[in-house]
Amino acid sequence: MALSERLRRIANAIVPFWDALYILQLEEYRVGRLAKWLPRFFFRRNVARRQQLRYTQRAKTIFAASLFLWVLAAVVVATSALPLVVRVGLIGVLCTFGHAFVAAGTWALWPVHHVAALRAMRRAASVVASRKEMRVVAVAGSYGKTTTKQFVYDLARHVLPTQMVPGTINTPRGIAAWILKDLRPSTELLVVEMDAYQVGEIARSCKIAPPDIAVITNVGDQHLERFGSVDRLASALRETIFGSKPTATVVFDEETYSRLGRPDPGGRTVRLVGCAPAYRSVLVATKHLSDSSVANLRLALAVANLVGVPERFVLDSCAKLEPPERRQRHAALYGYDAIDDSYNVSFMTARAGIRAGRSLASSTGKKLLVVTAGIPELGPHERDKNRLLGTMLRGQADYTVVLHSLFAREIKAGIGSGPHRVVADLAAFLAMAHGSFPPSEWVLLLQPELHDLYY
Repeated sequence: MALSERLRRIANAIVPFWDALYILQLEEYRVGRLAKWLPRFFFRRNVARRQQLRYTQRAKTIFAASLFLWVLAAVVVATSALPLVVRVGLIGVLCTFGHAFVAAGTWALWPVHHVAALRAMRRAASVVASRKEMRVVAVAGSYGKTTTKQFVYDLARHVLPTQMVPGTINTPRGIAAWILKDLRPSTELLVVEMDAYQVGEIARSCKIAPPDIAVITNVGDQHLERFGSVDRLASALRETIFGSKPTATVVFDEETYSRLGRPDPGGRTVRLVGCAPAYRSVLVATKHLSDSSVANLRLALAVANLVGVPERFVLDSCAKLEPPERRQRHAALYGYDAIDDSYNVSFMTARAGIRAGRSLASSTGKKLLVVTAGIPELGPHERDKNRLLGTMLRGQADYTVVLHSLFAREIKAGIGSGPHRVVADLAAFLAMAHGSFPPSEWVLLLQPELHDLYY
């Protein structure tokens, strides 16, 4: 281990700046989310797992501000007239409450970061507004956004000069930064994923890139812990409709429309997709896709029709479509024939992934091995979903490996006497995988390991 890393770990054990910064970074620098994790991590300085802190400009400035505030407080205490034993005790308190100084540093710098973000968002909105001929497709929803975005791009890109905002860049700041850096002058169709952790975020994204076509994939069970209720989640997703252009078309299925509360679109056209994956009444090839990917494809086909992609291009492209990496994608993984569903998870996508894994096992004549850490961010009325996940795995998987996350006990309760074992983490599974589960006999379904705050 490098000397700098050892010094960092020693410093973090004394004043937990790195732990607090790491949690903040994972939680999009929301101080309230840092407070949420503090009861679990207040005394647990598990810096050995903290390998992913990215030293961005924002992280560096917050660290500098936090350190300045801490040193200032320490100097005030050290030079006070209090008895020595009291001063030493107070310095110890300052060390223990290092998280508070990171929170204070984040709050102190918030106006600076906020003003910079607003400027970038206004500049990006100006760029989009100047592109009169460019159409914008916005994709929002609880899950399936990235897959739907990818399918729209794959269906349209051979016919129209098309760009999509890549990966999981889906916040107002991220979208604005990408537009300013990477939007090409020749682009005629821009596909944007819009996500939210709170009401108002999708509305801000729509101000940057007002949609000509607004797609809502579903109203599901992801992020319910953050929103608190399905009603608030639905309210956030409705911003995709009301933030679109007055002449826009909004696309979803009947169930999603109902879960949104069947809102009045205010003159916008509503396009409800059917149950079958069809393009202009012609069924498309979907045998290679999971159930949830087929649902995403139905929405993408509606968008392709709206932007005028010829039928022959659509039918040819559908036979070759693959979901994005780590989203129920059939792949070779750790030596196994596998369904890689390791990006993120909700109860609904977990169910679809398990069905895809079971189908692969049946078609290859092998047994199904599932590795899971559980479902995070469940709302107050969804608390039993990890137990139900275990019950589902007991009926569908031939063997389940449960990673020792916060949800392991609930999953185990659902599996009951079904074949399973609990291991520390994904690395522990990989160390024993081939010896216990030969790839010649097993197919693998890998669900997300989850980030280390859940361990």
